[in-house]
This record gives sequence, C-alpha cells and structure tokens, in this order.
Amino acid sequence: MTALQRFDPRLHLAAAIGWSVFVLVTLAALAAEAAERRARDDAARLLAQFATQIRHALGMNLQTRRLIVQATAAQIVASNDRGSDALRRHLEAVQAQFPEFAWLGVVDERGRVVAASGGGLQGEDVVAGLLAAGAAVLVTRMLTRRLVALAGAAQAVQRGTQRTLAVPAGRDEVSRIGASLAELVGHLQQEKQALLTLNAELDARVAERTARIERLADGARHAAVTRERLRLARDLHDTLAHSLMALLTQIRLVRKLRGRLDMNELGTELGRAEEVAVSGLAEARAAITQMRHGGVRDVGLGAALQELLVRFGERTGVAASLQADPQASGLADERAETVFRIVEEALHNVERHARAQAVSVSIAVQHDGTTDMGMLGRVRVEISDDGTGFDPALPRPGHYGLRGIQEQAALVQARFVLNSQPGAGTRISLEFDA
Repeated sequence: MTALQRFDPRLHLAAAIGWSVFVLVTLAALAAEAAERRARDDAARLLAQFATQIRHALGMNLQTRRLIVQATAAQIVASNDRGSDALRRHLEAVQAQFPEFAWLGVVDERGRVVAASGGGLQGEDVVAGLLAAGAAVLVTRMLTRRLVALAGAAQAVQRGTQRTLAVPAGRDEVSRIGASLAELVGHLQQEKQALLTLNAELDARVAERTARIERLADGARHAAVTRERLRLARDLHDTLAHSLMALLTQIRLVRKLRGRLDMNELGTELGRAEEVAVSGLAEARAAITQMRHGGVRDVGLGAALQELLVRFGERTGVAASLQADPQASGLADERAETVFRIVEEALHNVERHARAQAVSVSIAVQHDGTTDMGMLGRVRVEISDDGTGFDPALPRPGHYGLRGIQEQAALVQARFVLNSQPGAGTRISLEFDA
C-alpha cells in the first residue's frame, strides 16, 4: 500500500474523518476572519462618529467661551467704572460661572496687566516655579561638575602649570572626552619634549659652528697679517734693500780707493753714492705711498697698471706698453691688487737686471665653451721684456724677487710660468679664474 492510498477517504475511515475536520476548520477560519473584518469596520465607523461629535462639541464649547470673553470685554468697555476693583469683579464673575478659566486679566494699550483674577503666575505658583528653576540649576551643576573640572585641567595644561590631564571616572561622554584629551595632551607633551631636545641640539651645533667660524676667522686674519708681512718684506726688499746694497757698495769702493783718488774723483764717487741714496729714498717713499693708498681698488687694475708703466718709463727710459681687455681692466678686488704687486716686482727686476729696451704687459680674458655669456672665464697676465735674460735653473742667492712673485701667484691660486734664457729676454705669465 502506497502513502497516497493511506490518505484516500474512500479506503480508510481515519482519512475520511481527517479530511472532514480539515474542511470544517478551514470554513470556520474563513467565517471568523470575515466576522472580524466586519467588526473592525463597525468599530472604525463608531470611532469616527465619536471623534466627529467630540470635535463639534469642543468647537462649540470653545466658541462659547470665546463669545463669553468677548461679551465680558464689551461689558467692561461699556461700563463707566474702570477701576481695578470693578474690573476684577467682572473677571471673577466670569470665572465663577466658568471655572475652567484658570486665569483672566485685563491689559492696557501698553501691554501692562491692570486687573486679573485666578492664580495665574502669581503667589505660590511663582515661588514653586522659582524653586523648581533653582533645583534644576543645582542638578545641572552637579551633573556637569566633572566637565567643569576637566575644562579647568585643560586650561591649566594650556597655561603650563600642569603637564598631564587626569581622566574623569565613569563611562559616559565626559569620561570618553577626558580620555581623548589626555591622550592628545600626552602626545603633545612628547612632541614638545622632542622639540626642546632638538632645539638644544641645534643650539649646541650653532655654538660649535660659531666657534669653528671664529677659529676660521682668526685663521683668516692671521693669514691676512702674514700676507701683509710678506708683502711688506717684498716691498722693503725691492726698495730699501737694493738701494742700501748699492749705497754700501759705493761706500766700500770709496774707502778702498780713497788713498789713490784725488779730490775730484773722490767728489764724483761721493756724488754717485748720494744719487743712490736719493734714488732709494724715492723708491721707499713710492712704496709707502702705494701701501697707504692702494689705488687698485679705487681706479681698477687697468688704470693702476697704466700709471705704473708711465712712472717706470719716466724713471728708466725703457719703452713700456699695456694691452688690456676692458673686462680685465675693471678688476678691482684683492686679486687685482696681487696682480699689480706681481707686475710691479717684475718691472723692478727688469730695471735692475735685464738692461732691456722695451717692456710689454698684457691682460686678456679667455672664455671657454662652458662659460655663460657676460661672465669672465680665465684671466691671463703676461710681462715680457727684450733684456739679457737668464737661466731659471741656476741658483741666484740673495735675489728674492722671483720667489716673491711665485708666493703672490699662489695667493690667488694662479698658474705661474717663467720663460727665459740668456740673451733672449724674459716672459712671465699668470692664469687664474676670474
């Protein structure tokens, strides 16, 4: 027997009874649902009618009360007695008939109450209201005291009188705000401490760099003093030393030959000694004047060299010429002064040793491909003569002119080249970055 055959009412009595009960229950449920729907509709209609009646009743009552108030106002206006007692009697009469009016009052054209009846906002109600307001203030202060304390602690941290922020107890919003502020204050304090440490390190580094710069400045001043001493030594060598040496040679000659010389020859030799002394004095004064005035910075390298060559030619009779680029002629810094000293020393050597007929000085600016337009590249200075020349490889004791030129060239980081040979003159060249 299959499962479907077990539910067949034609074959089994239990199946027939079950299907009969199922049909009856289903019909009863449908009938109950229809009855419930009709009951809900009837109740809704009744409630709507009742609400409409109440609305009309309330409207009529309100309209009646409004008319009563209007009639009372018209009666007060028509009455001749406008005193506060009479007005209060009218209001009390209305309030006696209609006690639902808790308070009635009359106001003038300025809005001030001139008469009133009922408790309203007077008496015990006012006192009770004030007490309630005071109690509300106290309760509010009690509830917000932790928030006020948190604000005070935050202001103390802002003023610097307090470093940390205590977290208020509890689990409400005030506690959570306090925890967030405390964490933020902690981070800010850490950053502040790190900033103070960094500032201290920077101050220490600045102090160290300042001390180093001061040491370098002292070294630079010492180097400047040393360079000035060397320059003075070279100037003294170029003027007084040569003149005194020539004067000493002349005096020794006169001493050795004084017994064999007549008075005229003796006077001639003494006159030559006097000329040597006068020439040395003039050179010493010229050197002192040059040291005091330092005209290179005032007029530029080209003009200073031109004046130097004019004086050289007038003093020696040697033809002297200058070829200078306009850019190089305008140099007027410390390097220009050094170049001037080098040329001056070279001319002294020509005057004393070369027996030359002509001297030429040239200053040229050399540009390379990497130099921007309008900017100097390298400066080349040449001093050449047609004198006797010499062999640079041979030692020359007691002569410090070339050594001084080399030392001054090293000061400006210039490349120094000397070309000379006996009978072929001498050429000195310098090259340095402009």
